[in-house]
Amino acid sequence: SQLPVGVSRKKGSMTMFYGDKFHYVSYVPLNGHLIEIDGLKEAPIDHGPWCEGEVWTDLFRKCISKRLGMDMNGETTGVEIRFSLMAIVPNKVYLSEIRLLKIEQSMNRLLADAFKRGRIETPGNEHEGTQSTLVLPREELETIRELRTEMSKIEMELQKMKEIRTQYEVEFQRRTHDYRPFFTKFVNCLERNQTTFEVHINS
Repeated sequence: SQLPVGVSRKKGSMTMFYGDKFHYVSYVPLNGHLIEIDGLKEAPIDHGPWCEGEVWTDLFRKCISKRLGMDMNGETTGVEIRFSLMAIVPNKVYLSEIRLLKIEQSMNRLLADAFKRGRIETPGNEHEGTQSTLVLPREELETIRELRTEMSKIEMELQKMKEIRTQYEVEFQRRTHDYRPFFTKFVNCLERNQTTFEVHINS
């Protein structure tokens, strides 16, 4: 089956161009069931629950392999259907920021409680001045160190992800920028200056 993908008008007539049928099909987990949403179907399709010990993506692989005429090893078993898969996943930067915030809150609560229960020593003399030290149990000190280590790790991951995103944005701007005005003006300048040049295109 095919759908009209274009219209051509010539001398009052209208010609329809037909091409392959392209559309989106979504698979989503809902209440323990895998639901297929196909824009060409009258209603969503319930593929049932996934097996114990599996995740919903395991059932999805079985369904999509069957739909595309492939076995579980990726070998084609029938008519080949060309397709692209796209996954919608949570924002990793956002999730890392939430993790960092929760760890900070946990450490702040731990420190606030420690100041209430802990013993404060103030060694020193009239020449060295007074320096207060919070004395905590060994277990609490270890917990604070682990939280600080985890915070440092997440902060490094966040910095790396943000640098990668910045690089993606730069590359996107370079790919989508319209360079035609620049090349047009460049060639016009060369012509005005009577400069000869060769353009080599390397494949």
